[in-house]
Amino acid sequence: PHPAKSKHVAAMACVKTFIVNGRAYPVTLSSLQNSTAASQAWISGSDDLVELGERDGAFFQLILDFLASRDAPACKPHTFSCVVSSGEVSSSVLFKTGEGVLVPALKQDADMQDSGAHRLSVQACCDTVAIEMLYGRTADDSDPIVRILQVDAEGNARAFAWKTMRDGEQVRCFLQGAVPVHDFVLPKSWLAAERELLFWRELGFYGIFELEMSMTTSLLRKLLQTYFPKDGAPEFTDWPSRDRHQLWASLWLALRFVPNRAYTQSELDWMMAIHLVRPTSALIFAMQSELLRRGFLQECDGGAMLSVEGVRWVLDGDKLFRAKKADAAGDKSWWQLPLNSQHLLLAPGPLP
Repeated sequence: PHPAKSKHVAAMACVKTFIVNGRAYPVTLSSLQNSTAASQAWISGSDDLVELGERDGAFFQLILDFLASRDAPACKPHTFSCVVSSGEVSSSVLFKTGEGVLVPALKQDADMQDSGAHRLSVQACCDTVAIEMLYGRTADDSDPIVRILQVDAEGNARAFAWKTMRDGEQVRCFLQGAVPVHDFVLPKSWLAAERELLFWRELGFYGIFELEMSMTTSLLRKLLQTYFPKDGAPEFTDWPSRDRHQLWASLWLALRFVPNRAYTQSELDWMMAIHLVRPTSALIFAMQSELLRRGFLQECDGGAMLSVEGVRWVLDGDKLFRAKKADAAGDKSWWQLPLNSQHLLLAPGPLP
């Protein structure tokens, strides 16, 4: 066969067309396989044309929008530069990769010795820059002025955003966008009462857990609005102290993890820090411990991952509340129930 024709046929084999309410929607299989939709019955089978009947077209478009957001390119290795302006303070710079490996930075060149410029000597996917203050102090003991650049293969540099945390003699810079986050936001139109009913009905058929995560995240934001900045940034100004609010906050944060992906310890630190206005080492440790304690994260080799089972246990909590607590009857969501009706820790086993 002709090479060009074979390549075209192979590409076509990777696409399924779904007919929803008479309209055709072509979808690449790789997009579906990278989400929890991969295990659902509606995409199984070998047919390239799948008839879904009179399901809602707007919801299927929502699925396509979500899949497109997941198709964004993953982190690629780059060369990172870090410029530290700290007066008389001497500093060393370490770049931490997603695997948690600390790579010491090298001086860029002889002409840059006095400017404090450092360049990572190898390419890597980097999530944190650690600046160690070796000796000397600024007059007001302030943090050094830091500038981090990402340099591509052609030598083009762009400024990189980060969140700074002072930890004793070390300044840690958590680079924005360095670790995968589930941040798909539902359009506000789906949060209206009548549309929300349609959302849950359609979701029951398609079974894409990430969309349930997005809806629950939006609902939890309403309950936690006093803990978020007024500009709407997805980061806590303070970590709640009340147990009930800690449950909501822990669940919201857990729903920011990408399902079925293991996070290294370095990436876990990043996930905690990037969702805080003012991160500290103690708070990062406390938040991670809280997510593990409540069963929202499960430990794995070298780190942890989202416990879909643990999160589902809470999201499906109404069933448990109705089975175990008489005063939980009714149509209220679990977060609206009285505190004594909420089971804040996972049960040791399933319901009988």
